[in-house]
Amino acid sequence: MNNGIRRANRSLQERIDLIMPSVEYRRMCDHEDRAAVFRLRCEGYKRNTDLPSDWRGDMPDDYDELPNSQSFGIFIAGRLAASMRLSLITPDVQSAPAMQFFPDEISARAQAGKTIIDPSRFVTDISASAQFPELPYIAMRLPVMACLHFDADECLSMVRQEHVAFYKRIFSADPIAGPVYHHTLNMNVLLMISQVDDIHDDLDTRFPFWRSHYLERRQLFGKPESMMSARTNSEQEAA
Repeated sequence: MNNGIRRANRSLQERIDLIMPSVEYRRMCDHEDRAAVFRLRCEGYKRNTDLPSDWRGDMPDDYDELPNSQSFGIFIAGRLAASMRLSLITPDVQSAPAMQFFPDEISARAQAGKTIIDPSRFVTDISASAQFPELPYIAMRLPVMACLHFDADECLSMVRQEHVAFYKRIFSADPIAGPVYHHTLNMNVLLMISQVDDIHDDLDTRFPFWRSHYLERRQLFGKPESMMSARTNSEQEAA
């Protein structure tokens, strides 16, 4: 894709509009896709955090195997540019990455009847990030779509202190707990929460590129009542 499409005098919306025809969001289910996600995670975390030399980021963790969690790839012009894992927390299903660090805060909200999206393992390809500075906004369309598709009440953000201002500015996220030490990533993280109903209309107005249609969400996430079981596309279509 020609870098000339992204010029300083274009708005964020205009730049993303030019990129989006080349963007594909894909549920990473088969062995090859999962392996690509794990490699990207390993590269991303080793690049941005002070991890032990023997850290095996190219392997799945326990949350990758849960039926309420699924990893997604963001492709630009056929190349894997970013990945993110999404987990769905409900009163009946509370296993999710953020629960490991903030069990009391999240469990109380789930037990109160809330449905919560927990995004985690957001990583980007270094060359794609350089070519497309808009990539974080393109990737964040995933949790926005998931919140709508699963009728979520809240969306979590487990972030470093230096990222708090971004999530507060974009998603009106409030820090509610932390910092706590994230031993896997060797850093302190805070828990932030966005109220979906409170911010939906504002996001829809400010960032039209996050809008989506039901059929797109249905193809990506499956039936809302099926949560996020890691079924193949053919199994979903047969359901």
